[in-house]
Amino acid sequence: MILPGCGIAGAANRAQDIRTAIAQHPFQIPEGSLNVTCSLGVASTSGACGFDAASLVREADEALYAAKRNGRNCVEMPSPEALILEK
Repeated sequence: MILPGCGIAGAANRAQDIRTAIAQHPFQIPEGSLNVTCSLGVASTSGACGFDAASLVREADEALYAAKRNGRNCVEMPSPEALILEK
C-alpha cells in the first residue's frame, strides 16, 4: 500500500488499523468460521532508504519478516538505526 504524504508514524497507525480490522472479522467458509490475522511491515521515504523504490521495498520487507519473527499478527517498522527522524 502506498500512502502519499503519510510519514512513518501515520503509516504505522494505518497498518495497525488494517491489522486490527482483519483480526476482528472472522471469515465464513463452508466449514465454519475462520479467524485470520496478518503481519505488516511499514517503511517510509522519509527514512534512511530515501526515495529509491528498491530500498523502500527492502525496508518494508525486512520489517514484515521482523513482524513474523516477533510472533505474527503485528506491525513492525525498520529498526531505529534505519530511521531518520521526520521533520
